Amino acid sequence: MNKTFREHVTSTKFALTLSKSMIFHLLWLSESQHVCGRSHLTLAGLTDTTVPTRGRLAARGLVYSPDPNFPGNYKLTRAGELVVELIKEAGLDEEFKEVIE
Repeated sequence: MNKTFREHVTSTKFALTLSKSMIFHLLWLSESQHVCGRSHLTLAGLTDTTVPTRGRLAARGLVYSPDPNFPGNYKLTRAGELVVELIKEAGLDEEFKEVIE
C-alpha cells in the first residue's frame, strides 16, 4: 500500500486533482527513463515547472526518487502507473502524444 497516496486522496473522501503539467510529467515518466528537457515542455505548450511539479506529484504519492544521490531522477509509483492508465482512458494523453512518442 502507498501510504502517501492514501493520505492524499482520502483527506476529503477521495479526490485527486492534477494540473496539465502534472499530467504531462506522469505521461513522460511512463514512456521515458530520463528527465524531460525544456524543449519538450515548450513543444507541449508548458513552462518549465519541473521541480515544483515533481514535488507535487511526490506529495501525492504518484512518483518517488529511488536514488538519494540523484534526487531529480523520479519513477512512477504503482499509484502513478494506475493514474497514467486513467489519464489515457480519459483521452487526456492525446494532446501530448507527438511530444512524448
